[in-house]
Amino acid sequence: MTKHVCVINWKGGCGKTTIATHLAVALASSGLETGLADYDRQETAKLWEKLRPKDAVAVSLINWRKDFGRSPDSLQRLIVDCPPSFRTKRVRAIIAESNIAVVPILPSIFDEMATLAFLKRLVAIKSVRKHKKRVLLVANRYRTDRSASRRLEEFLLSEGLLLTARIPEREIYSDLARDGLTVFDRHNKAALDQQQAWLPLVREVEKPWPTVSDGLQVQS
Repeated sequence: MTKHVCVINWKGGCGKTTIATHLAVALASSGLETGLADYDRQETAKLWEKLRPKDAVAVSLINWRKDFGRSPDSLQRLIVDCPPSFRTKRVRAIIAESNIAVVPILPSIFDEMATLAFLKRLVAIKSVRKHKKRVLLVANRYRTDRSASRRLEEFLLSEGLLLTARIPEREIYSDLARDGLTVFDRHNKAALDQQQAWLPLVREVEKPWPTVSDGLQVQS
Protein backbone atom coordinates (compact mmCIF):
# COMPACT_ATOMS: atom_id res chain seq x y z
CA MET A 1 0.00 0.00 0.00
CA THR A 2 1.35 3.41 -0.98
CA LYS A 3 1.70 5.91 1.85
CA HIS A 4 0.91 9.51 0.88
CA VAL A 5 2.58 12.69 2.14
CA CYS A 6 1.32 16.01 0.83
CA VAL A 7 3.41 19.17 1.07
CA ILE A 8 0.93 22.02 1.22
CA ASN A 9 0.34 25.60 2.28
CA TRP A 10 -1.89 28.15 0.59
CA LYS A 11 0.89 30.74 1.09
CA GLY A 12 3.10 30.79 -2.02
CA GLY A 13 6.90 30.97 -1.92
CA CYS A 14 7.31 29.08 1.35
CA GLY A 15 9.47 26.29 -0.12
CA LYS A 16 7.03 23.47 -0.84
CA THR A 17 9.06 22.06 -3.74
CA THR A 18 12.31 22.18 -1.73
CA ILE A 19 10.63 20.23 1.06
CA ALA A 20 8.96 17.79 -1.34
CA THR A 21 12.10 16.99 -3.38
CA HIS A 22 14.32 16.57 -0.33
CA LEU A 23 11.82 14.35 1.44
CA ALA A 24 11.38 12.22 -1.68
CA VAL A 25 15.13 11.71 -2.11
CA ALA A 26 15.63 11.03 1.60
CA LEU A 27 13.02 8.26 1.52
CA ALA A 28 14.28 6.86 -1.80
CA SER A 29 17.84 6.82 -0.43
CA SER A 30 16.64 4.66 2.47
CA GLY A 31 15.57 2.00 -0.04
CA LEU A 32 11.88 2.84 -0.37
CA GLU A 33 10.41 3.05 -3.87
CA THR A 34 9.32 6.67 -3.89
CA GLY A 35 7.30 8.85 -6.24
CA LEU A 36 6.99 12.62 -6.47
CA ALA A 37 3.65 13.86 -7.75
CA ASP A 38 3.72 17.40 -9.16
CA TYR A 39 0.34 19.12 -8.91
CA ASP A 40 1.65 22.69 -8.72
CA ARG A 41 0.77 24.92 -11.67
CA GLN A 42 4.39 26.10 -11.90
CA GLU A 43 5.56 22.47 -12.33
CA THR A 44 8.82 23.14 -10.49
CA ALA A 45 9.12 19.53 -9.34
CA LYS A 46 8.83 18.46 -12.98
CA LEU A 47 11.64 20.86 -13.92
CA TRP A 48 13.76 19.56 -11.03
CA GLU A 49 13.30 15.98 -12.24
CA LYS A 50 14.35 16.92 -15.79
CA LEU A 51 17.58 18.37 -14.39
CA ARG A 52 18.26 15.32 -12.23
CA PRO A 53 21.25 13.16 -13.29
CA LYS A 54 20.44 9.70 -14.62
CA ASP A 55 22.74 8.06 -12.07
CA ALA A 56 21.10 9.75 -9.06
CA VAL A 57 18.85 7.85 -6.66
CA ALA A 58 15.63 7.13 -8.54
CA VAL A 59 12.52 9.16 -7.73
CA SER A 60 9.53 8.61 -10.02
CA LEU A 61 8.07 11.92 -11.21
CA ILE A 62 4.30 11.79 -11.75
CA ASN A 63 2.64 14.71 -13.54
CA TRP A 64 -0.71 15.18 -11.79
CA ARG A 65 -1.42 18.27 -13.88
CA LYS A 66 -1.79 15.85 -16.77
CA ASP A 67 -3.05 12.67 -15.08
CA PHE A 68 -4.46 13.54 -11.69
CA GLY A 69 -4.46 10.93 -8.94
CA ARG A 70 -2.62 8.22 -10.86
CA SER A 71 0.53 6.56 -9.49
CA PRO A 72 2.22 3.17 -9.92
CA ASP A 73 0.99 0.48 -7.54
CA SER A 74 4.61 -0.43 -6.81
CA LEU A 75 5.31 2.82 -4.96
CA GLN A 76 5.85 2.59 -1.22
CA ARG A 77 5.88 6.33 -0.64
CA LEU A 78 4.31 9.16 -2.63
CA ILE A 79 5.19 12.80 -1.96
CA VAL A 80 2.72 15.31 -3.43
CA ASP A 81 3.91 18.83 -4.25
CA CYS A 82 0.67 20.82 -3.97
CA PRO A 83 -0.23 24.26 -5.36
CA PRO A 84 -0.68 27.28 -3.04
CA SER A 85 -4.42 26.73 -2.85
CA PHE A 86 -7.17 25.20 -0.76
CA ARG A 87 -10.14 26.09 -2.94
CA THR A 88 -10.48 23.20 -5.36
CA LYS A 89 -12.03 19.81 -4.64
CA ARG A 90 -8.90 18.12 -5.92
CA VAL A 91 -6.56 19.88 -3.49
CA ARG A 92 -8.89 19.13 -0.57
CA ALA A 93 -9.04 15.51 -1.72
CA ILE A 94 -5.25 15.27 -1.76
CA ILE A 95 -5.14 16.42 1.86
CA ALA A 96 -7.99 14.14 2.89
CA GLU A 97 -6.37 11.08 1.32
CA SER A 98 -2.83 11.76 2.58
CA ASN A 99 -1.43 10.08 5.66
CA ILE A 100 0.59 13.17 6.60
CA ALA A 101 0.42 16.83 5.63
CA VAL A 102 3.73 18.69 5.75
CA VAL A 103 3.26 22.47 6.01
CA PRO A 104 6.30 24.68 5.26
CA ILE A 105 6.40 28.11 6.90
CA LEU A 106 8.83 31.02 6.60
CA PRO A 107 9.88 33.22 9.54
CA SER A 108 7.79 36.28 8.69
CA ILE A 109 4.63 37.87 10.04
CA PHE A 110 2.87 37.37 6.70
CA ASP A 111 3.66 33.65 6.57
CA GLU A 112 2.78 33.20 10.23
CA MET A 113 -0.70 34.67 9.88
CA ALA A 114 -1.40 33.02 6.52
CA THR A 115 -0.28 29.62 7.80
CA LEU A 116 -2.33 29.94 10.97
CA ALA A 117 -5.43 30.65 8.87
CA PHE A 118 -4.58 27.66 6.66
CA LEU A 119 -4.18 25.35 9.65
CA LYS A 120 -7.60 26.38 10.94
CA ARG A 121 -9.06 25.37 7.57
CA LEU A 122 -7.24 22.03 7.77
CA VAL A 123 -8.96 21.24 11.05
CA ALA A 124 -12.27 21.35 9.20
CA ILE A 125 -11.20 18.14 7.43
CA LYS A 126 -12.64 15.25 9.42
CA SER A 127 -9.52 13.05 9.40
CA VAL A 128 -7.40 15.96 10.69
CA ARG A 129 -9.95 16.96 13.31
CA LYS A 130 -10.14 13.39 14.62
CA HIS A 131 -6.32 13.08 14.70
CA LYS A 132 -6.24 10.33 12.09
CA LYS A 133 -3.74 12.39 10.11
CA ARG A 134 -0.59 14.13 11.32
CA VAL A 135 0.17 17.72 10.33
CA LEU A 136 3.88 18.58 10.52
CA LEU A 137 5.13 22.16 10.54
CA VAL A 138 8.55 22.79 8.98
CA ALA A 139 10.36 26.13 9.23
CA ASN A 140 12.13 26.90 5.95
CA ARG A 141 15.02 29.37 5.47
CA TYR A 142 15.47 29.37 9.22
CA ARG A 143 18.38 31.21 10.83
CA THR A 144 19.03 30.90 14.55
CA ASP A 145 20.73 34.32 14.63
CA ARG A 146 17.68 36.14 13.23
CA SER A 147 15.01 37.75 15.39
CA ALA A 148 12.37 36.65 12.83
CA SER A 149 13.18 33.01 13.56
CA ARG A 150 12.87 33.56 17.30
CA ARG A 151 9.58 35.37 16.81
CA LEU A 152 8.30 32.45 14.71
CA GLU A 153 9.02 30.02 17.56
CA GLU A 154 7.30 32.33 20.06
CA PHE A 155 4.30 32.80 17.79
CA LEU A 156 3.79 29.08 17.23
CA LEU A 157 4.22 28.32 20.93
CA SER A 158 1.56 30.91 21.76
CA GLU A 159 -0.79 29.03 19.41
CA GLY A 160 0.08 25.66 20.93
CA LEU A 161 2.06 24.61 17.84
CA LEU A 162 5.55 23.14 17.52
CA LEU A 163 7.99 22.83 14.65
CA THR A 164 8.97 19.37 13.48
CA ALA A 165 12.12 20.59 11.70
CA ARG A 166 14.09 23.76 11.01
CA ILE A 167 15.70 23.95 7.56
CA PRO A 168 18.53 26.52 7.53
CA GLU A 169 18.88 29.23 4.90
CA ARG A 170 21.92 28.12 2.89
CA GLU A 171 23.12 28.60 -0.69
CA ILE A 172 23.69 24.86 -1.03
CA TYR A 173 19.95 24.33 -1.61
CA SER A 174 19.67 26.59 -4.64
CA ASP A 175 23.04 25.38 -5.98
CA LEU A 176 21.97 21.72 -5.84
CA ALA A 177 18.48 22.43 -7.21
CA ARG A 178 20.02 23.74 -10.44
CA ASP A 179 21.28 20.19 -11.06
CA GLY A 180 18.15 18.39 -9.87
CA LEU A 181 19.83 17.35 -6.64
CA THR A 182 19.32 17.57 -2.87
CA VAL A 183 21.62 17.40 0.14
CA PHE A 184 20.81 13.67 0.31
CA ASP A 185 22.53 13.19 -3.06
CA ARG A 186 25.88 14.44 -1.76
CA HIS A 187 28.26 13.08 0.86
CA ASN A 188 30.57 16.04 1.37
CA LYS A 189 30.73 17.85 4.70
CA ALA A 190 28.40 20.70 3.67
CA ALA A 191 25.67 18.30 2.53
CA LEU A 192 26.07 15.97 5.51
CA ASP A 193 25.81 18.93 7.88
CA GLN A 194 22.53 19.99 6.25
CA GLN A 195 21.13 16.46 6.30
CA GLN A 196 21.02 16.70 10.09
CA ALA A 197 18.39 19.43 9.84
CA TRP A 198 16.12 17.12 7.81
CA LEU A 199 16.36 14.02 10.00
CA PRO A 200 13.64 15.07 12.49
CA LEU A 201 11.18 15.43 9.58
CA VAL A 202 12.21 12.14 7.96
CA ARG A 203 11.92 10.30 11.28
CA GLU A 204 8.50 11.82 12.00
CA VAL A 205 7.24 10.91 8.53
CA GLU A 206 8.39 7.33 9.01
CA LYS A 207 6.66 6.80 12.34
CA PRO A 208 3.70 4.37 12.25
CA TRP A 209 1.19 5.74 9.80
CA PRO A 210 -2.47 6.47 10.42
CA THR A 211 -4.66 4.37 8.15
CA VAL A 212 -6.61 6.16 5.44
CA SER A 213 -8.06 4.88 2.20
CA ASP A 214 -5.86 4.87 -0.89
CA GLY A 215 -7.01 6.56 -4.07
CA LEU A 216 -8.34 10.03 -4.77
CA GLN A 217 -12.12 10.12 -5.06
CA VAL A 218 -13.02 13.54 -6.41
CA GLN A 219 -15.17 14.95 -9.16
CA SER A 220 -13.33 16.79 -11.92
